[in-house]
Amino acid sequence: FYRNHGYRDARILGTDLKLNEDSTRITLEISLEEGNPYFYGDITFEGNELYSTDFLEKSLASAGISRGEPFRENDFEMGVDMRIRSPYMDTGYLYAQIIPELTPRDKDTLDVHIIIQENEKVYIRRVNIVGNDRTRDFVIRREMRAFPGDVFNREALIRSQSDIFRLNYFSNVVPDIVPVDDKHVDLEITVEEKSSDRANMSMGYSELDGLIGSVGIDIMNLMGRGQQLTTEYQRGQSYQYLNLGFSEPWLMGRPNSVGVNFYYSERGATRYYSYPYDINVIGASLRFGRRFRWPDSYFYGSWSLNLTRKQYNNIDDGATFLAHNPTGLLETRGNSFIQTIFRDSKNRPEFPTTGSTVRFSTKLSGGLLKGHEEFVKNELEVKWWTPIVWKLVLYQNLHFGNINSFGDYAVIPYDERFYMGGAGMVSYTTPLRGYEDRSVGPIRSSSYMLGGKALAKYSLELRVPVSDNPTMYLFGFGETGQIWNEFNEVKMDRMVRSLGVGARIFMPMIGMLGFDVGYGFDNPYDPQGKPNGWKTHFVFGMPF
Repeated sequence: FYRNHGYRDARILGTDLKLNEDSTRITLEISLEEGNPYFYGDITFEGNELYSTDFLEKSLASAGISRGEPFRENDFEMGVDMRIRSPYMDTGYLYAQIIPELTPRDKDTLDVHIIIQENEKVYIRRVNIVGNDRTRDFVIRREMRAFPGDVFNREALIRSQSDIFRLNYFSNVVPDIVPVDDKHVDLEITVEEKSSDRANMSMGYSELDGLIGSVGIDIMNLMGRGQQLTTEYQRGQSYQYLNLGFSEPWLMGRPNSVGVNFYYSERGATRYYSYPYDINVIGASLRFGRRFRWPDSYFYGSWSLNLTRKQYNNIDDGATFLAHNPTGLLETRGNSFIQTIFRDSKNRPEFPTTGSTVRFSTKLSGGLLKGHEEFVKNELEVKWWTPIVWKLVLYQNLHFGNINSFGDYAVIPYDERFYMGGAGMVSYTTPLRGYEDRSVGPIRSSSYMLGGKALAKYSLELRVPVSDNPTMYLFGFGETGQIWNEFNEVKMDRMVRSLGVGARIFMPMIGMLGFDVGYGFDNPYDPQGKPNGWKTHFVFGMPF
């Protein structure tokens, strides 16, 4: 402790244990000699040919190691490792020796002399994959950033480990460096397979639909080739849904993805889902995606063409129906193009501890694409994870959205509008715990949730892991959000708030199980302004 606060000469002179008079308490007395706090003096280098002295001095200064700064032993060791040793290891000098020498001067000064033995540049001879009983070698190798013949690069090896983890096929990924000779090493990537599929029969839960039965196949790593196949049929109290989909993440051996989906749904009229009519939807989509190299390799782009047909029957509330469909047509068609730019740098798929994701999407419906639906929908969502202390992780989420129509009679269907409330188990709904499903936002006098064209939400969670396999964690959360009719009606002081606690566990064949208890502080529809109070939320199966 003392050395980490600059007292390099601090030492314990002795200890003594003393009993009180009735022998019920022991007092430990420690005699210390603190000495003087030390500060950095001259910092010099010897043997550096690859990097200039000026570069190395600036690198150390960025870690708080420079003339006049207080000496801290742990920070010094970490700074030398990260600011001096890392640049050498990232340019092939795996066997570079970094030898720091500390020389006291006067009573409070430490001169630092760093001897560098650069040695030979090291190359990768082979990359061996171990432990992949199901996943093919090429699926793992195409995620690697280090290849045979390359100069060894520690940063590339760490990034390779992170990218392989994000496939979500493995519970553990361990890279190892195996020396061959002075100029060559082998890389050994040991993986531990886990089940990432959900097949046969599963169950889900919605607070409004109750139990939802789902039969089908959701294979995330088809035949070990990394392809995805989805065949699903869901049945609930007031709806049924069929989806068939296929995705190839590496088209013709290149980092380009292609996918196709066909879907059909029937939903009965229900007050809680914001539309007082029966609706049948049939549609198809074709997707193309590509990894980017700029601004950095964490970016990904996706483009999709979507065709849908909607049929409306048994209309109960004409005003709400016309708000969604000003044309009054009982059958509408929507042709849309969606562009999504996505950045994902999180280090784990199920319980990230560091990194972030950014998603910006634009959906253009109608216009040159024709059809009855005519609008532009933009959404921005940012998530980031920050390690705090021990294993605690701070998770934050920002979500904004806006919809603009092309005219007074343009159709903006119910499933494109924004809804909020609940735990996210209701389709087309942004979760906000502490409130009922779809209870936040514009409402008609008939009590049907209208849905909005503007959205804002912020969430914060403090997470603590309980188990790695299966992944399980506990958390406390705080959230605030709101939905507005139009963007020009946005008022941040009208956002509703909640606090609560929850738990999550990821189970094979089922997905995510969760339980949340949240307290809603606001109730904008209560004339007396009473809080919404405590609400419980269940997450059973995969959320929408």
